[in-house]
Amino acid sequence: MSKRTVILAVCAALIILGVVIGIILPRTGDGPVTLRFSSGQDGGVYQPLAGGIRDAIGRRHPHITLNISPSEGSDENIKRLLAGQTDLTIVENSYEPDARLRTLTPLYVEVMHILKHRSVDIQAIDDFRGKRIAVGNKGSGTERLVGMLLSHYALDYEDFQPHFLSASDAADALVKGDIDAMLFVSGLKSEVCQRAIDSGRVAFVSLGDPADAWGEIEGLKLEYPFIERSVIPRYAYGSNDDGVVGEPRQPIVTVGVRALLVGRRDLDDAVAEAVVESIFENRADLVKAHRVASQLREHFEPATLQFPIHPGADRYFRRAEPGFLETYAESMGFVLSIIVTLAAIFTGIRTWYTQLQKDRIDKYYGLLGELSDRIDQRENDLATLNQLHDELTAVRRRAFDDLINEKILANDSFQIFQTLLADCQRRIEARLELTMQKA
Repeated sequence: MSKRTVILAVCAALIILGVVIGIILPRTGDGPVTLRFSSGQDGGVYQPLAGGIRDAIGRRHPHITLNISPSEGSDENIKRLLAGQTDLTIVENSYEPDARLRTLTPLYVEVMHILKHRSVDIQAIDDFRGKRIAVGNKGSGTERLVGMLLSHYALDYEDFQPHFLSASDAADALVKGDIDAMLFVSGLKSEVCQRAIDSGRVAFVSLGDPADAWGEIEGLKLEYPFIERSVIPRYAYGSNDDGVVGEPRQPIVTVGVRALLVGRRDLDDAVAEAVVESIFENRADLVKAHRVASQLREHFEPATLQFPIHPGADRYFRRAEPGFLETYAESMGFVLSIIVTLAAIFTGIRTWYTQLQKDRIDKYYGLLGELSDRIDQRENDLATLNQLHDELTAVRRRAFDDLINEKILANDSFQIFQTLLADCQRRIEARLELTMQKA
């Protein structure tokens, strides 16, 4: 084995060893990692869900610490994320795409709750005109979605009296009759909504007929593809009244938007994968933190997300997909069979060609043997010896022509042929000299 072959073999072995080590070693180190998590308002869904995510990560990857800070909601969360003031947050899937942000996973669908005071005649969005309507905190995710809804129905704040209140404050004002209606975005089974329902003074407003699959919400989705048609089921919210199952009495058509766990693009891939793994491996515990976690799904349509999936999260979601070898096993087997077949054909041709070259050198061995026998005959005269000399020269010329044309190999067999040729040459020259002396 040559020195070059040994070096190549050692390099190949080192490369294979490096790949194997990269596969079997953990993809996250044991060094401490601290992440900042901007959650949401007191009494909302974001805060308890953030706490559940923190606990899940701590159980699965104790070297990762999540520090949670409250916020006013999605709008502030986005600003903090872009300013580098937080590493992870929850936002509604309604913000303009930004190349600096990435989705780790969709969490649940936030549903637009539209509540009115029972004493007020509001049956549709058009009935907002001239009324006192709470539309969420200024700049909040609720107000953003309300703005899209109003625009679709050709309304603006000049058509009614907008009140910029948190969901909790708006619910209190609605129960007291200080406002006529409120809109707020939250997961189903909202505590704020339940508190308002328990008062017995509020009712739901629906955006169309639940039986109409192509109702007005479909038109809204054409303008805002990230918005989803949602339905608040019958009796989703219990009642304090004896004998009353709960509210609403009929399914309520509304709109929804997904809440996303979002981080910056530069979040380490291994850390992002560890966060997503912790969430999905601890779903049961997350549901205890807040019931909306029951909506967690690994399968979703990435094209509906305003921010692309983070590469680390994508690595977790694709963990069950067949690897390269499995995916292309059949094709690789077919290619391999072709290679084996071609190799066999090549080997056969090479063997045949080598045999052909051997047959040619064997032919020259036979010619030399015949000439050698004739050289030693006693009756050889000068003319015969000259003829043998010419024949030997012709054999030599033909053999070297075949060598030049690669019809025979310059191997040990050819070396033997040259030795035999030189021996015949000496013997003829010796016989010629002896014969000429006698003459």
